[in-house]
Amino acid sequence: MMKPSKIGILKAKKTWLLFSNFKGIMWMGTLYCREQKYVDEINKSDKINSTFKSHETIHVRQAQSMNDSWFKFYLNYCFQWLKNLPLLVININAPYLLIPTEIEAYFNQKNWSYAENISPVFEWKKYQELSLKEKKQIAKAYYDKNNHKSFSVILHEFL
Repeated sequence: MMKPSKIGILKAKKTWLLFSNFKGIMWMGTLYCREQKYVDEINKSDKINSTFKSHETIHVRQAQSMNDSWFKFYLNYCFQWLKNLPLLVININAPYLLIPTEIEAYFNQKNWSYAENISPVFEWKKYQELSLKEKKQIAKAYYDKNNHKSFSVILHEFL
């Protein structure tokens, strides 16, 4: 198993094992995508050249910040998802979107230089301090039927 700090260039592979609403999932430094177009998007350049690639590269940097351990990254990810389960009453995807590491990735995914930095990123730690009430407000704003804003725009309005 390769440590997060040893991941130089993010690479993607195609898999059929994902739910249809997922573009891809990062597993131990490899991004597994359901559709070939996303595999191509990630693999076409060594540079960060898309919001999707930036988002997933931020997850690599986050794993570096957790003692350079994929195990600690995924353990924390699962724990935070479980803490967010009460958000299911708002939307089935809300517990995922409001995981601190996802908040950091969505908040910074359009800042490609943020992900290109080879250093670990620690901003996710401040999002662990968000209360369930604050997370509910963000989720309600995002899933409001009259809202046509992206999740990252909502985050910028609230945080």
